[in-house]
Amino acid sequence: MDPEAALTRALENQPTSVDAERWPVAEHARQLAEALRAWQRELDRREAQLHVQLAGIDQERRANRLWLAKEREALTQHEAALAERERQIAARETAGEPSHEDAVRPFRSQRAA
Repeated sequence: MDPEAALTRALENQPTSVDAERWPVAEHARQLAEALRAWQRELDRREAQLHVQLAGIDQERRANRLWLAKEREALTQHEAALAERERQIAARETAGEPSHEDAVRPFRSQRAA
């Protein structure tokens, strides 16, 4: 049995508030019980609010983790494309083919003239 129910049951057996002058302890206990119930309601409200905030933070963390994984994948693909391009350029230079700059230089000088 929870403490609130036990206290409520104990207070039900006490005199009513009309008899509070003869039973000040009972009135004090009733006031204390009401204060404790209000406190418990506030704690429950705060706990529920905290759970909502934690769920939001968890959702945001999952979204950030997914975004990071996608960005890492894009970076890996970009790095692979750059490495392939560098490999192709190195192969052309090794084979004696002119580089892009060497190939377009004559046309640039003609346009400048």
